Amino acid sequence: MLLGIKTFNDKFHLGFDLSEIQETGIEVWRAILDYIRDTQKITHQNLSSGGRSFTSVADPAIFTYSISNKRDMGLEVSVFNAGIQPVTSGKLVCYAGAVNDPVLFRSNGETKTIIGEQPLPKIEPFEEVVVSIPWQITQAGTWPVFCNIDSKEDGYLGNSSARKVLELFSN
Repeated sequence: MLLGIKTFNDKFHLGFDLSEIQETGIEVWRAILDYIRDTQKITHQNLSSGGRSFTSVADPAIFTYSISNKRDMGLEVSVFNAGIQPVTSGKLVCYAGAVNDPVLFRSNGETKTIIGEQPLPKIEPFEEVVVSIPWQITQAGTWPVFCNIDSKEDGYLGNSSARKVLELFSN
């Protein structure tokens, strides 16, 4: 890898100072394997999701991996407060798109039907809570699900919505 960087630098006359860089003999895949072996189970918590940056106010956040379906119970959505102030109000609203219609997914013609909404509980800074929304599916298939957080306290709207396609089976 280092040889490639040096060759690229020389060929294109980039002028990067590579005098402090040296070959360690450790290939990247070996370092990753050692990390995985030491970690045992990789989850979003031990990859430090939301742990590198935060807002100075409350910031309820959801991510694609936060949305899951619990067969007879409906949706479960993990909400993480990435801010340094507690979340004290707000609601989680989830919608379903057209079942078994990948052409409409993320298109201008896509329609959404509300699944439900739930108030957010108090969420302390850097705490994660699971919010459940009852949902009985009407047919088996591929369901696009969209969830949004509506909170006046939200310090960053860029992580306040998520979408996921779920493969669901009839009860």
